[in-house]
Amino acid sequence: PLFGPGAQSFPSRGLGVEKMRARLKQLGIDPDRLTGASKSRTGKSRTPSRSNSNAEDVADKLEKLREQRDNGTITEEQYDEARERLRRY
Repeated sequence: PLFGPGAQSFPSRGLGVEKMRARLKQLGIDPDRLTGASKSRTGKSRTPSRSNSNAEDVADKLEKLREQRDNGTITEEQYDEARERLRRY
């Protein structure tokens, strides 16, 4: 969708989307959680705000990324890109 609640979500179909989703999952990133917190017309956030559990989740993902980098599963560049993505979201 071009507008509305689905416009800011990561696509689920299209050219190359399946490959990108698989790559993100390989890096330990859930593509369905990449959307930023947006507000509805009532002013309430549609997505939960960052909490301690979310911070712990990011820390766990960073730890998994470090393990994958150390094992040679992903390259240093892939690690840096995934780490930056996690920092942004």
